[in-house]
Amino acid sequence: MEDSHDATLDDTQPLHCSITGSQKLDDHVEYRIRVQRGDNPENAWDVLHRFSDFDHLNSILQPRCQSFELPLPPKRVFSKMSADFVNRRREGLERYLEVVLKQPMLAIQLELKVFLDPHNYSLDMPTVALRDASMLLRSEPDWDIHKPLRDIGWRLRKYYFLLTTDSGSGFEGKHCVGELVGPGCDATRGSSSSSSRRSSSSAAGGGPNASPKLLSAVRDVLLNVRHPYLVAPEFVALTARKRPLLIIR
Repeated sequence: MEDSHDATLDDTQPLHCSITGSQKLDDHVEYRIRVQRGDNPENAWDVLHRFSDFDHLNSILQPRCQSFELPLPPKRVFSKMSADFVNRRREGLERYLEVVLKQPMLAIQLELKVFLDPHNYSLDMPTVALRDASMLLRSEPDWDIHKPLRDIGWRLRKYYFLLTTDSGSGFEGKHCVGELVGPGCDATRGSSSSSSRRSSSSAAGGGPNASPKLLSAVRDVLLNVRHPYLVAPEFVALTARKRPLLIIR
C-alpha cells in the first residue's frame, strides 16, 4: 500500500469518539470529533466535520444496516446557528457515532474509517491495492489479474482478485484469487500442478509490524503446509518494505 498507510496500523482495535466542541463558520457549523484507537489515550486525534458530512455518511451506512434506523439528528432549516440548537445537535451526533461504532459490521466500513481517520484511510485504497498486485505480478508472466472481486470476509483493507494463468505454466485456464499483507523482499512459487481446481488469492495492506525476515519465514511455512484439510498456496510474493505480500491459493 501507499507509505501513508502505516504498516503498524491495527485495524482490529476499536475506535472511540466524542465530540468535544464546535465552531461556527459563515454558513455552517463544524464539529470537532476526538477519535481514539484502542485503549491508549495517546493514540488519539481530532477531525472536523459539518452536519452534511454526517448526512452523507449516513446515506452510505443506513442501507447496510436495515434492521433498525440509525439515530442521525434531523435536518433543520431555521435557527440552526443558535447555541442551544448547536449543542443539541452535537449531543445527537455524538450519540449517532456511538451507535454506529457499536455495530461490528458498520464499524469496519471503509467509508466510516475515512470519515474518522482520513490520514490512514482513503477511498482509493481498492485502486491502490489493484496497482500493487499488478506490480507484484509484473515479473511473473504465468499470472494475470482478470478482475477485482467483491469483499470476502470481514477484514478491512483486504482485497481479492480473480487471476488467470498463461499457457505453459502448468496451470492453464485456472482461475485464482489473490491477497496483499505486509513488507517483504522476494517471491516463491508453490508446487501445485492441478489444471482444473479453482484457487484463490487476496491482498491486505497494514497489520502487525513484521520484519522481512519474519515474513519470509511465514511465507516458507505457508508454501509447505501439509494437511489433509489445508491446501498450500501456489504462489507467495514479498516485495520491498511497506509493500504488500501477495498470496495466490
